[in-house]
Amino acid sequence: MRKNPLQEETKRKLARRRRILREGISDEAMKVLQEHFETGLPVFLFADKQGIPLSGDPQMLTLMAARRDGQLHVIKWLEQERSKPADNDSTTNNN
Repeated sequence: MRKNPLQEETKRKLARRRRILREGISDEAMKVLQEHFETGLPVFLFADKQGIPLSGDPQMLTLMAARRDGQLHVIKWLEQERSKPADNDSTTNNN
């Protein structure tokens, strides 16, 4: 069966991206990112770190939640990409 060149190119790019993320972002760096963005906390916060209830504009609290949700998704994506093996780890691609 003939291989699809577009699929092969996509696989090479995916493998390269995963290799770069795995080699370029250490476990220690991931921990720092997780701590900085407080990924262990819920997206919607009703109190600050000291337990003081948050007050203010509900729209602003919603925007804060959206920002935290976005940060969480980026961290989770990095974790996922770094944990998956790259099929073509030995392949080098200069794209």
